[in-house]
Amino acid sequence: MEHLAFKVKSLKDTLAKLDAAGTRPAAGATPTQAFVLAPNGVKVQLVEDTALATPVASYEMLMKVSSAADAAAWYEKWFGARITRQGQSTVAEIPGMNIRFAETKEPVAGTQGRAINHIGLEVKNRASTVTWTTPTTPYSRCGQPNRTAATTAATTVHARPPGRSSRSRVSR
Repeated sequence: MEHLAFKVKSLKDTLAKLDAAGTRPAAGATPTQAFVLAPNGVKVQLVEDTALATPVASYEMLMKVSSAADAAAWYEKWFGARITRQGQSTVAEIPGMNIRFAETKEPVAGTQGRAINHIGLEVKNRASTVTWTTPTTPYSRCGQPNRTAATTAATTVHARPPGRSSRSRVSR
C-alpha cells in the first residue's frame, strides 16, 4: 500500500490542527490537497471536500500492484467492487473506501509486519463470501485457509489478491 487518503471538510482547519500537534504537510501541498506522515510513518493524503457532512471521511487507498487489471478483478469477484477508470487509474469502488491501483515493476511489498498490517472489508452475507470444506477446515472461496472456527458469528478470512504476498482480512 502506498498511502491512505481521507476527505476533509476544511483542509486549512485540518492542517492547522495537525500543525499544532507537530505534523506538517509534505512539500507540494495545494489549497485542496496535502500529504502528511502519520507518527507510524504511514503516508496520508488529505483531500478537501467542502460538501462533507462530517469533518473527515474515508476516501481511498493507493495500492501498488503488478497488474491493476488482475487486482481489480479480484476485488470485483470477491467483494463486488465496481471497477472504474479515473484518468489513467483503475479504481475498485467499495462503499467506505475505494482502492486505487498503481502498477509497478518493482517487487510488491506485503503488509504483514508493517504499520498497516491488513485491510478489513465488511460483508453483508458471510455465507456467499466464505465456503468451508469441512467443519474443522474453513476456507475462503479463493482457497486460503481461514484461521477462525467455522461456527463463530464473526469470521476472519485470510485471502491473497493476485500478486500479493500479504493477506487481506474480511470480517463480519
